[in-house]
Amino acid sequence: MVASEQGQTATTAAGLQKLGGSRKPDVNLLLANQAMHSLWMPNHDLEPMWGVTLGLMRDIAPTDALEGMLTAQLVATHNLHMRCHRLAAETESPEKLKDYGNMAAKAGRSFCGLMTTLVRHQRL
Repeated sequence: MVASEQGQTATTAAGLQKLGGSRKPDVNLLLANQAMHSLWMPNHDLEPMWGVTLGLMRDIAPTDALEGMLTAQLVATHNLHMRCHRLAAETESPEKLKDYGNMAAKAGRSFCGLMTTLVRHQRL
């Protein structure tokens, strides 16, 4: 590897570490990909949303692999939560409205549990 490639590799690894918290770039890349693949928007270009997803992960700022996993789960759970709310708002069926509302509530509770776990871990 030439000097510029080494510098670029180090910069890329540092950027990935800000997303997933792990010292291993492959772990951080996997976590970022998992979070990005939790997006679901029919008939939309997901590429701009990938940047938003990565921005969220960077803003949460995981410091180790466990926090990175929790971060990816937080993003995925938030996406599910919002999708359930959207589906509930779009349905005209009272049964489906109840089902989507229940799913949204469960996803919201899961999100809160993940946040609690992340905050406790960060305090250690």
